[in-house]
Amino acid sequence: MSMESFLDKVKSADLKQVADYVKEVITTKYVCFEGRVGIEAFWTYMLPVLILGIIPVIGQLWLLATLLPSLGISARRLHDTGKSEMLLLLCLIPVVGIVVVLYFCSLPGQADANEYGSVNEK
Repeated sequence: MSMESFLDKVKSADLKQVADYVKEVITTKYVCFEGRVGIEAFWTYMLPVLILGIIPVIGQLWLLATLLPSLGISARRLHDTGKSEMLLLLCLIPVVGIVVVLYFCSLPGQADANEYGSVNEK
């Protein structure tokens, strides 16, 4: 999926659907680190979480509350690209590590099944 088509989808996104998906990830996949997730589903979750995280004080509490689901969906996104969730340890390096992990999460997923499971959702 090109960045342009992704941005078109973001512009036309139904906020209720996005909120429902974020709620689903937080409630049903809270600590799920197995399997794969597509780039669209990853960003549908991560963008609202990161945007809400900008709000002073409340944002930091929000980021803390969504830490495990965010790590879980990031691990599943890395699995979709054929990489190990151990790359998440790079996030321990301030700023640069997070940028590197987001780069790896932005790579296209593998079209076929890999060692982490079958083709991703969404």
